[in-house]
Amino acid sequence: NNVENLRLIGTNNINGTGNAGNNNITGNSGINQINGGAGIDTLTGGLGADTFIFQFGQSTISASDRITDFAINSDKIDLLTQGGLPMNAPSSFSRATDSTTTTLGDLVNQVFTDANGATTGNQGLGVNSAALVQVTTGAIAGTYLVINDSTAGFQSSNDLLINITGFTGTLPALGNIPVGNFFI
Repeated sequence: NNVENLRLIGTNNINGTGNAGNNNITGNSGINQINGGAGIDTLTGGLGADTFIFQFGQSTISASDRITDFAINSDKIDLLTQGGLPMNAPSSFSRATDSTTTTLGDLVNQVFTDANGATTGNQGLGVNSAALVQVTTGAIAGTYLVINDSTAGFQSSNDLLINITGFTGTLPALGNIPVGNFFI
């Protein structure tokens, strides 16, 4: 089934990196850096203020990763270019209106059309921007981060879709969110 299980033990701060398979990576009570790599990964930080590393092209609409315990305002997302180089956090971040779409494709299209649920009219997801959206019903019910790279419009093989269903803390209100609440 091409699944690798990686469990970080002890209390030290440890980095956990997956491979091209579908990884299950579980952190410990330390401050971990967790990178699933390619594949459809399930990432659990455990206790501690953890950093989840995502490379553009590795958690896409067709193979999205899931963070099972993202702690809002404590855990962070660190982004890498498609080539694996460090990059800045998104230049803007917002919460879109809750959705009742039934497919991930419809969800992404909705967010790219209107990424800010607090402002009247449509504010499309811009380049180097991210949006948080919650699907309230159906098979894809959950909470998602949609992150656009430096190319305008949705790029199915590059832009990130990260499932953070199971998060802890309070979701920000609709509208603009301080980037530093989720990203480094």
